[in-house]
Amino acid sequence: MNTYWAFWREKELLNMTQNPRNRENLDLRGGILSMTGEYLAKTVKKKRVYPEGEVISHITGYLDPIMGKSGLENSCDEILRSHPFPFTLEGLKERWNDGQSRGYDIYLTLDIKLTRIAYEALGNHRGAIVAISPQTGEILIMVSKPGFDTNNLYKNWENYKKDPSSPLLDRTVQGSYIPGSIFKVLILASALEEGIIKEKDTFHCPGYIDVEGHRFNCGYVHGHQDLRRALANSCNVAFATIGLKMGRENLLKYFKKFFGNNYDISLPVIHSKLTEENLPGNKLLAQSSFGQGEVLLTPFEACLMTCVIANKGKMMYPYLIKEIKDSKKRLIKERKPEIMSNCISTETAEIVSSIMESVVEEGTGYRAKIEGIRVAGKTGTAEHPGGENNAWFVGFAPAENPKIAVAVIIEEGGAGGEAAAPVAGKVMYEYLKSETK
Repeated sequence: MNTYWAFWREKELLNMTQNPRNRENLDLRGGILSMTGEYLAKTVKKKRVYPEGEVISHITGYLDPIMGKSGLENSCDEILRSHPFPFTLEGLKERWNDGQSRGYDIYLTLDIKLTRIAYEALGNHRGAIVAISPQTGEILIMVSKPGFDTNNLYKNWENYKKDPSSPLLDRTVQGSYIPGSIFKVLILASALEEGIIKEKDTFHCPGYIDVEGHRFNCGYVHGHQDLRRALANSCNVAFATIGLKMGRENLLKYFKKFFGNNYDISLPVIHSKLTEENLPGNKLLAQSSFGQGEVLLTPFEACLMTCVIANKGKMMYPYLIKEIKDSKKRLIKERKPEIMSNCISTETAEIVSSIMESVVEEGTGYRAKIEGIRVAGKTGTAEHPGGENNAWFVGFAPAENPKIAVAVIIEEGGAGGEAAAPVAGKVMYEYLKSETK
């Protein structure tokens, strides 16, 4: 039996947290650090500790002798573990001097100072914030609230499992939400790209639209408006009209372009959802076109959608791990920016970006304004069964040369313009302020 484990299932045995060798060698386990070198996970006196605690608990995850592993502690376990010595002169010296080789350190793209600000900005609300550099794909913030205390996991485990606020759920990549009006960004970009609408087109909103015997109310009578005003007003009538004109096939085509990619960010990502079965007729097509109905988005992919507009139609591969270094700070591996896909043309992206600026300058997103900086964005207010509406905001800044794109959702926060927009504005302001120093 011992031969079976040692030979056939050696890797599985080594990866078991319960393996006594793993506990004995925790001091040799590499650390997880922020982009500026602050420890997010490290070993102190043979115990794994997490200096930031619940702020980034879903990212670092945990390594616990009883509860096992999660997050980066799990997905990057082989990187963090002690490694065999390389068969080189340097490797032989290390073996002679140290006896064992320490695991590699992982440096993340996270801005930990900004992450703390984002976590605090959510206040007592449940929700998530994701921020990405649209030009590189570097993930700057991934905050899911509430988090959990990674330093006292076993003590609180039963409470976490029973907690209705689901602190163990990573809302950034595993929370699926009705997007509300932030989905109009995709509808606008898709229809412009296909030539179904033009920038100068106009729409009439009498306050409602009838589709297959069902009346969808807009909330306001917007009257005659151009495309810019339609997005600034977040007019459901205009976008239901655009969606119906675009058709189911085109909507699904662009949904797949924006949300059908595979990501390797070392965290368990679920995909946003809209399928042919979700759109059996024009009623649901119209409803989905203004962000209700059967469409579901994750905050992570909502941010990536925003990055496409900010980055002139190109989606960069998102990444969380920037560098891997050995115990002597020698670079083992480094991630470089790379284009993942071309979703829309530069011309379309620039038109959508300009229209999104109107949302912040003169529309529902005005609370995301930053003095002296052009901001593009879109608010969303989405129905939440059994409670208040969920509040959304997606946006980027500076609009002319975007450095940060952000997606914010506040569960049961009410109107997106009132609850989510100021949070997004604060996060973007704090990042850009630090960038100029």
